Amino acid sequence: MNLKSSLTSLRRRTFMVVVVVALSIAMLPTAAFASGYGNQGRAYDPGPRPSRNYQRPNQQRPDYNHNHHNNNNRCDVTYRVKRGDTLSEIAQRYRVSVKQLANANGIRNANRVYAGQVLCIPC
Repeated sequence: MNLKSSLTSLRRRTFMVVVVVALSIAMLPTAAFASGYGNQGRAYDPGPRPSRNYQRPNQQRPDYNHNHHNNNNRCDVTYRVKRGDTLSEIAQRYRVSVKQLANANGIRNANRVYAGQVLCIPC
């Protein structure tokens, strides 16, 4: 083999390697979408959209302004819970126990009092 034919052969091999690498890089996004990952190549579809004059149905919101106290306990004093208040602070302020305050208002979890909720302070 002479030097000229070996250089031509080397150029062809190099050219083929470059073409194969370029095609591989060009096909990467297509291979990623065909792999089934994510939305499997389809665009995200959020579902049917409401018409222009669509009105949301009225959702029932919890009413925190009612008292769950028993009729046996008179409720002469009430307290509206403010943001950041805790049941123990309120009980301490009115000199009653947390258990009495929770029972008078039907509160099962003493950690769950809401701003705006009206509490009955037991006598």
